[in-house]
Amino acid sequence: RGLMAQVSKQQEFQMIIEGLVSDGISYIDVITEYMETNELEPKQIKKLISPTLQEKITREAIKFRLIDKEELGSTLPL
Repeated sequence: RGLMAQVSKQQEFQMIIEGLVSDGISYIDVITEYMETNELEPKQIKKLISPTLQEKITREAIKFRLIDKEELGSTLPL
């Protein structure tokens, strides 16, 4: 039951974020704005990020050179 609730929350969060992302506005920017608006800490958001959303954020971070794709240990500060 706990896992299903977590998956549901992750899906809901992803739908919210996907709805706010547009050309010129990144996943990282949208999530940062969401955190500020809702007064959330990174550790609270971390639980809401699904593997699919994490992959999109990671690809974006590599694109913007925030992390190096060659370094397997590179992670976003979440």
